[in-house]
Amino acid sequence: MKIRKQRLMGASLLAVSVLLLALIIGAGSAPEDRDATAVLLTSPLGVYLTATPHYILLDGETAAEQQEKQERSLKLWQGNE
Repeated sequence: MKIRKQRLMGASLLAVSVLLLALIIGAGSAPEDRDATAVLLTSPLGVYLTATPHYILLDGETAAEQQEKQERSLKLWQGNE
């Protein structure tokens, strides 16, 4: 369920990027009015959230839960060597 939430957030960021491009580029008459720098921030993050197999969002876990999760992943990683 968590990875689905992350992928939906990534897809929504990509949709916001496309919307920004359509609105900003279409509305401006001068090059200064067509500055779509925000797309450079939203689109890579959207692609990363959509494509990564790892869950990267912070869901309010306590420090102890985060530490336990890191220890489990470290043990798993050391076992794969």
